Amino acid sequence: MLNDKGYQEVITYSFVDPKVQQLIHPGAEALLLPNPISVEMSAMRLSLWSGLLATVVYNQNRQQNRVRIFETGLRFVPDTQANLGIRQDLMLAGVICGNRYDEHWNLAKETVDFYDLKGEFWKQYWI
Repeated sequence: MLNDKGYQEVITYSFVDPKVQQLIHPGAEALLLPNPISVEMSAMRLSLWSGLLATVVYNQNRQQNRVRIFETGLRFVPDTQANLGIRQDLMLAGVICGNRYDEHWNLAKETVDFYDLKGEFWKQYWI
């Protein structure tokens, strides 16, 4: 569905930098790995945002002036009543930034805003 609207699906790591995660989720308890791949990948993600934002930065650093991405994946939340103390929730998240339209000689450059995303959501799901 979202691919038809010009969005690209991304798949990011479930392991994130605990410092970045703390900026996105202040005060939230992180699930730290006992044997991480690296210091920058030593916590399980609490949301999909850290991976999506890193992907946006990566693309903008390569002069991509129109980014529309989404991801479906698991988030890992501490829960004493869940199996092994970790609850896994399936999530959907997306990001749009940059120009509203693809580059074209006859269209003015306009930056996307919240209402572009809201309009896409309403057209798709008509809630």
